[in-house]
Amino acid sequence: MLTFVKEEIKEKNQNKLKIFLVFLLSVEIWIYITMSVGGVLYK
Repeated sequence: MLTFVKEEIKEKNQNKLKIFLVFLLSVEIWIYITMSVGGVLYK
């Protein structure tokens, strides 16, 4: 039973990590797009 709980926790943490990484990636992409559009507008 205890090992099952440990596995559950590990999986939940991995999912959180995945969500966090995807979130970071999307933020970076948004910043990149904003910079690109901003650069075009400033010229």
